[in-house]
Amino acid sequence: MSKPNQEPDLIGQLSRLITEKLLLDLSSPQEDLLSSGAIDSLSLIQLLVTLEEHFGVRIPLDELEIEDLRSVQSIARLIESYRGETATTAGAG
Repeated sequence: MSKPNQEPDLIGQLSRLITEKLLLDLSSPQEDLLSSGAIDSLSLIQLLVTLEEHFGVRIPLDELEIEDLRSVQSIARLIESYRGETATTAGAG
């Protein structure tokens, strides 16, 4: 049995976080947050801090691509990749 690319509850959590913390009303998880002007440079930093605090991940800025933050779906993929990385490295120490 294959796992879906993103957990629906993760997308829901992200949508709620963005709505609550950045006071944005999102039309869909695919909405382009950058080209729509919904997120500017200041709210982008706030979003990163919120993601790290809420999901317990560390997102190095030097590894971050702008495409990773373009939509709720792409942010969900980013969080999942860092969650998996954290789980993998946690057992190594």
